[in-house]
Amino acid sequence: MRALLPRLHPLRPRRGPAQGRGHAGDGGVPALRTRPGRPCRRTSAADGPGTDLRPASGRRLEYGKAIATGTFDAHCLLADAAHQGKAELMAERLFRAHFTDGLHVGDPATLARLAAEIGIGAGQVPAAELRARLDRVRRLGITGVPVFLVENLPPLTGSASETTLLAALRQAAAMKGELRDH
Repeated sequence: MRALLPRLHPLRPRRGPAQGRGHAGDGGVPALRTRPGRPCRRTSAADGPGTDLRPASGRRLEYGKAIATGTFDAHCLLADAAHQGKAELMAERLFRAHFTDGLHVGDPATLARLAAEIGIGAGQVPAAELRARLDRVRRLGITGVPVFLVENLPPLTGSASETTLLAALRQAAAMKGELRDH
């Protein structure tokens, strides 16, 4: 499975703090409100009242610090990390940099520093290869995560039940003539 940073914009031009910071409603991010000493909460009725957005680690998500930027270079760095077996570490560090630390994840110097922290070498996955992957994601109509791609079936986006996933796997196996009843 290939990792792509959700709700960030790989093709948006790089911008720094002087040009603007992320804000509620930017790029499809739901409106958020914060109260001193409290976690960020969604204000969208679709997500239910007061949905806590803190990760299980207890780390605070500081959306007010997030810098709106293009993330193509961050996606390239993540692809390089995956190539070196460190995708999970790099993704966690990129998310923490963006959503907690307020670092500019579109800035090449910041990305170089983050790569050094994780111990990865950049430039191993060609940018053209990543652009081709992102183009495929767009063609498939994928707009969220997680996404499950099962042979020749439409993408399953969002949280899917075990029943849905098993049905998709069985359908793909049946199409290939490999379905066995166990």
